[in-house]
Amino acid sequence: MINGQSAEKNYAYLLGLYFGDGHIEKRSDNNYIFTLQAIDKDFVEYTAKILSIVTQRDVKVTEIKRKTSANNIVYSCTVGNIYFKDIYEDTYCKQVVPPYVFEWEKECQLAFLEGIMDSDGYMSARTNGSNWNFECGYRTTFAWALSIKKVFSLVGIETKKIIEIPQKAPKKDIYGFRINLKSLAQSDFKFNLQRKQNRFSHFKQLRMRDNSQRLYARTE
Repeated sequence: MINGQSAEKNYAYLLGLYFGDGHIEKRSDNNYIFTLQAIDKDFVEYTAKILSIVTQRDVKVTEIKRKTSANNIVYSCTVGNIYFKDIYEDTYCKQVVPPYVFEWEKECQLAFLEGIMDSDGYMSARTNGSNWNFECGYRTTFAWALSIKKVFSLVGIETKKIIEIPQKAPKKDIYGFRINLKSLAQSDFKFNLQRKQNRFSHFKQLRMRDNSQRLYARTE
């Protein structure tokens, strides 16, 4: 049993992923199927590697037939194992963040947040040709956003207030919050999805370098 005293990073990451793009189907009391589908192949490959480790099986990445509305290729990885039983049951089939997450050590809480942000987090980088504008945040259609915000606070990463974005029926309302990028950059957080990590690295290169140079100039 995974709990606040015996957590490990791969479990934490997959738990975070389950609250985003991950899906678990119960086939029997001893068989739970974990599946991820996404357009970023490197993201799916990273997840397949973790799934291979925790199940001790060779998990392959496949290209599925359907494409997105933007005509992007969709990649998938899937594996069945009793390992996923705790994730399935402890979240009440993806309804609540288990209380033990708030008791984990920081490195496991960060791994949980990486799974969350690789899935449903956004990291934007826009330029008008002379200036760059960066923004990072989290959005979901579920009220567990408050629990995710709490985990960010526990690892020392600052976030803005939660906002609700009403949607026209039958769509669900969206809950989300922005993340202080300087606070994120000063933590040990990383994206495992290269498209987002590249933008995050660009932010750190431009903004954190500027801060370091100004600090150095003041101390001379």
